[in-house]
Amino acid sequence: MYWLGPLAALGVACGPPFPPGREGFGSVGTGESAGGSEIADDSSGGESSGDGDGDPGGSESESESESESESESESESESESESESESESESETGDPPCVTDVDLGSQLPVELPDSIPAQSSEREWSCGGFGPEKTYSWTAPAAGRYRFEAAGVGKDALIALSDGCDGAELACNDDLGPWTQDARIHHALEAGEEVVVTVDAMWPEGSTYQLQIDAIECPEQTLAGPLPIIVSGTTLGSSNEMGSESSCGGGEAGEHAYVFTAPADGTYTFDTLGSSFDTSLWVYAGACGTEVLDCNNDLDGELSWIALELGAGETVTVAVDGWLGAEGDYQLSVDMFGPSPRDCPDASLPAIVPLTIADSTAMAGNDFFDECGGELARDRSYSYTPPVAGIYSFSTVGSAIDTTLALRSECGAAITTCNDDSDWFTVSSRIVVELEAGATQIIVVDGATPTAGAIELAIELLSCVDEVAPATTTWSTAGSTLAGANRVGSSCGGSAAPDWIVEWTAPASGTYVASTLGSGYDTLLHARTQGCGGPVMSCNDDALGVAPGNGLSSRIEVQLGAGETVLLAVDGQGSDAGPFNLSLTPACDPLAPNCAPGEVCARSGGTFSCRPGADVGEGESCGGAFCGANCGVCNPGLVCVSGLLHPGCGEACCGRVCDLDAPACGPGEVCTAALSNVSAAPWHADLGFCL
Repeated sequence: MYWLGPLAALGVACGPPFPPGREGFGSVGTGESAGGSEIADDSSGGESSGDGDGDPGGSESESESESESESESESESESESESESESESESETGDPPCVTDVDLGSQLPVELPDSIPAQSSEREWSCGGFGPEKTYSWTAPAAGRYRFEAAGVGKDALIALSDGCDGAELACNDDLGPWTQDARIHHALEAGEEVVVTVDAMWPEGSTYQLQIDAIECPEQTLAGPLPIIVSGTTLGSSNEMGSESSCGGGEAGEHAYVFTAPADGTYTFDTLGSSFDTSLWVYAGACGTEVLDCNNDLDGELSWIALELGAGETVTVAVDGWLGAEGDYQLSVDMFGPSPRDCPDASLPAIVPLTIADSTAMAGNDFFDECGGELARDRSYSYTPPVAGIYSFSTVGSAIDTTLALRSECGAAITTCNDDSDWFTVSSRIVVELEAGATQIIVVDGATPTAGAIELAIELLSCVDEVAPATTTWSTAGSTLAGANRVGSSCGGSAAPDWIVEWTAPASGTYVASTLGSGYDTLLHARTQGCGGPVMSCNDDALGVAPGNGLSSRIEVQLGAGETVLLAVDGQGSDAGPFNLSLTPACDPLAPNCAPGEVCARSGGTFSCRPGADVGEGESCGGAFCGANCGVCNPGLVCVSGLLHPGCGEACCGRVCDLDAPACGPGEVCTAALSNVSAAPWHADLGFCL
């Protein structure tokens, strides 16, 4: 309580006893207030010598007295003149020195109901403050961490701390949580350090509040012993010592705090798995520091988890707090991820394929986590050596829990790949990877949630090719990817969908168009050389553009030499799968068409192929909702151009072809790139139209 009057004058320190819940903290430091008043010396003395009969001594004394009086009068006159001069100087140079509204001295704790009247704003802060404010000077009675709070705020206000009335800002806070207008600052001060506390209204009308200042006591509970360390308790009725002003919460709830010193260099984890309420978790530097190293509200559901790199002997403060005022029974666990997790691997699997095993994470430890998850879940690890080179599938289909899956080259190594859910509609995990014979893998089956349970791990060797197409320049095939495996992907997508891979060898050198037009789902199409793990030559998602009718089908162009083999993979957007059509035809070049009589080099997206001709002249429509079979078709010497590039021609129209490398357009015309708004093969980079 903030005490005024005789108690302050007498230097009496008063304050309420600690609230319940601060048992985990040390005793509150008290600040002594020195009181008293200066006592003026009222004694006076002076005897004049003289015999009263005209003795010169008396006359001299009187003369000296008169002289002194005149001197004092002159001095006072000069002083008044100087004072007037200083006053005039102040008036000429600006405002008088800054003075706070209230001097709080070193009283602790302070609980002062107050208000800000409507008046002009004198100062703004990094967190706001466009309304009127009230300032308080306060001096720390001892070194430590202090809480400055505007509680019970009637109309939104902030609290700010500065190193003087006009000094630099030390800290600022608007709202300590998402559902409150109260504001709070935690700040460390040295003994005798004076600060100015400002409560600043966010609106011109001012505000009401209670100013609170109190010491934040350091926790005396420690987390010690062999790892893992598990402690439990309750935050019910605990005081709010460590609270936060950030998105991790904790500003409205009491907490319990512990000191932990790392026994060795490494990554340490702190979690509230097993707690009964919505927790937030904080780690501060030092045994009673102010620097927040990390915080977490919800990693999974209402539970919190933090991983930190700590050096041997490094001390931190760990606080279990509550989100939005939540409190209850908690369990706090501390563990360490060493250079090699304990008990890894849990088992060594036989070097055979296919292989399926059944296991459970119920009695396992929490030894692993990665970017795919597993921070709060138990896991199982297995060593597996591929017997032959090939494409391997590792899957948890059939598991009773939501899994994650990861591969490592050894127990302490970083992951090479991981997966949470194999597609949008399942909680099982799947990894497809190409492996060499004898390349041992550490397989980690983890939980995506803290729930432990039965798991299944299946290992399969996948064939790279589903079908071999005839070595002709034109062919088509149909099938379905519903029963396929997810073996390949590309920059266009396909990493989560099953695919169908067709191998084809070009009978002659040339450019070819592959298309999934007529398929029953949203396809992707990509071509690669040198096997399933080879580089991607070309890929496409949706072959839209100036030739509608393609819908969600895909089209690509590939250039091959005679006898060169390519893999064409029909894939799916996201995890889509379904019936497909795949066709291949020779491509054509609008700048040098080589189509048969009656055919023209027609456009579809960024690709060109020979199709039956139609009488579509320059400026006429070659695209739109009703172009039908003539979509992308123009008379010889013309190319179908998007209306985005050719103003005034609607959705698409035919324009005269020109070569960007050797333009030959009419007077006043410019040879303009025809495919700048779509993805096209690099050999079409010189295609233009006269505009």
